Amino acid sequence: MAAFGEAFGCQPELFVVSHGGDHTPLWSTALFVRQRLGLTVVARIPTLAYTPMALTSDGQRVLQRKPDAFVPPLRALAQAFAQVQLTLPPWFADARPFQWAGWHAAPLFTALVDLAIADLQTGWSASTRRTVRRHVAEYHYDAAHLDPNTAIALLESSYARQGRPLPAPAAALRPLLAKLSLTDACGVSAVRSGASDEVEASVAVLHNHHTAHYWLAGSRPGPAMSVLLHQLWVDAQARGLQSFDFIGANTPSIAEFKRRLGGRLVPYYHVAAHAHPLLRWRHRLSR
Repeated sequence: MAAFGEAFGCQPELFVVSHGGDHTPLWSTALFVRQRLGLTVVARIPTLAYTPMALTSDGQRVLQRKPDAFVPPLRALAQAFAQVQLTLPPWFADARPFQWAGWHAAPLFTALVDLAIADLQTGWSASTRRTVRRHVAEYHYDAAHLDPNTAIALLESSYARQGRPLPAPAAALRPLLAKLSLTDACGVSAVRSGASDEVEASVAVLHNHHTAHYWLAGSRPGPAMSVLLHQLWVDAQARGLQSFDFIGANTPSIAEFKRRLGGRLVPYYHVAAHAHPLLRWRHRLSR
């Protein structure tokens, strides 16, 4: 949280929802607070797909049996800031309490790959299977620390080929990647050409104890990224991770690439509350 807040000029704060006379904790979430147009808002962080949050076992039971118990604290949170934006991870699948509290909820989709299976190529398209089997011997898998400049350069070139801007300035991503890659929460993997030893694809992954999240990825044109993902999944499976989240399947060409690699489509939600009239008006214009 602190690293992302520092990189993008936000102050991380923790918001906790409790329930009952003993104030049993149910749900906690990170709030990235910043100033916008002279107003205090909770912002979305570029490149961070989901807002960091946790639901206790008591919170899971309450969400299943009495989801309206979340409504009063969500209303209070909405009124505490001029605007609040959160992105619920796929496991927080019930956005109704936010809607009941007057928030706007927009559905999005990601693609999940099950790593707890014997054949990691289950669900792959026939063409992807052939591509990886034909070219896997041409590359060396490298899970050691990769120079952040190399990883960000590949990311920039991939976005440029697609005619899209980076999700955040490269000047902010380089030090962020350098800092996080030294922690247990982030790993950077790459494949190098067997002929030249040059890095042709890299992926920075954020992970918890059971899921790896596709974070910053870039490659040269060709089979390198497909080869890298297969090698990365084998490595992640060996370390006991259960699933791989592709983080988004909301652009046709990207969604098709992830489908060909066996990604299972799963919904998640971006939720937002706009207490200030100016920000509410700007939100309506952007829809």
